[in-house]
Amino acid sequence: MIQFQHPALHFPKPVVRFAYPNEVAQLLLKRSDEEKAKQVCQLKAKSHNLQMSVADAEYQWDRRKLTFHYCSPQRVDFRDLVKELFRIYKTRIWMCKGTTTGAIPQNMD
Repeated sequence: MIQFQHPALHFPKPVVRFAYPNEVAQLLLKRSDEEKAKQVCQLKAKSHNLQMSVADAEYQWDRRKLTFHYCSPQRVDFRDLVKELFRIYKTRIWMCKGTTTGAIPQNMD
């Protein structure tokens, strides 16, 4: 007799409370800072002649880590870029590569 396993059901966590107005303001400021960080990283990558396109930037809620998501068709040595970004943001910098299929988007300028 063959037994089939049913996939585990994952239910979303319940809402504990609504966000306070200052938390909503912090979230909006965080999103704005992430967009600015993405633009700065793209400019710095271009100045270092790195063949990569920065897709996104994401701060942790406590701003102790800033993650940059990037795309590149080949390996990128971004050690100097990370050092320069650390000097600017004074927080831990992570570089996370996106999909390896496909080329760099044409809007890298």
